[in-house]
Amino acid sequence: MDQNEKQRQFTREYRQLFDFLYRYVRYRVPSVEDAEDVVSDVFVQAYARLDGYEPLLGTFRQ
Repeated sequence: MDQNEKQRQFTREYRQLFDFLYRYVRYRVPSVEDAEDVVSDVFVQAYARLDGYEPLLGTFRQ
């Protein structure tokens, strides 16, 4: 899978997971700003590791 396809897959995963992850984090942290920071950090780290992502091995959520 080439880099462009991995980026498209990342975008799909982001769109599918953002609301779930945000609600999960928001329930556990004291403020909206903290929740936004945590979710942002999660996706920044996931994107930084995009080269190691193999969609055939599972989704981000697994």
